[in-house]
Amino acid sequence: MITVNGLQIDTNINYLVEELEYKTMPARNLVYEPISTRPGDKMIAYEWGQKEIYFKGRIFGSTPAELQTNVDTLQKNFAVPFVSISIDEGRAYTGTLSEMSIPTQFYTLSMAEYEARFVCVDPFAYGTTLTVSGTVVSGTTTYSGQITISGTQFAEPTLTIIPGGGSSGDSGIRQIQIYHSPTGELITVSGTYNYLTNMVVDYNNFYVTKDGLQVDYQGIFSRFEPGVVPFTITVVSGIKQTYNWKLSYQPRYFQ
Repeated sequence: MITVNGLQIDTNINYLVEELEYKTMPARNLVYEPISTRPGDKMIAYEWGQKEIYFKGRIFGSTPAELQTNVDTLQKNFAVPFVSISIDEGRAYTGTLSEMSIPTQFYTLSMAEYEARFVCVDPFAYGTTLTVSGTVVSGTTTYSGQITISGTQFAEPTLTIIPGGGSSGDSGIRQIQIYHSPTGELITVSGTYNYLTNMVVDYNNFYVTKDGLQVDYQGIFSRFEPGVVPFTITVVSGIKQTYNWKLSYQPRYFQ
């Protein structure tokens, strides 16, 4: 089922998709510079660029008035600035209409052809949010575990840590560290933590919050590549207690 802004355009009696282009991988924006002391160049960046999605189809109406209404409905839904485009089940792009043509055909009053092109500045299709969670004993010990990341591209998850063992007051926690084993990257957040205080590490938006307020941190926000990703959470605390963690992310796909 193909939908644009929730409007079904493939099996709906009013609309038909004849051609669809979306499986092509986006171009990669390579940034490199020459190296003065050796042959070749040094790669600086290699991020994926935008993706285009192309539709060609038909709009139907049993009367000229109905055809006009169906054209209006299609245009209204396609024109939403950041529209959800769902082609494969369980995945969706966010795109913006860049051009749309509907040639006038005076010999038919019950059908119109159209072509539309969307630009997705974020080139990935996203699946539904997946969540894993666990409980850890703090103190001098650390928690080492692993998660399996779905998708065909890296995920940038949200990690939430909540001190347990009480309902109010100082939890005794003075520092929390999250170690991303594949790259050796570390995020460190220091300070005091009350019981039931949510600390959120947002790897997608590059910030850390405690109870919704941004706080200082040290380190690098990692990318969680598809497959098994080992990681370690260390809580520095003078009190032996439990705390809960939850990691949520949306799988990314090229198609």
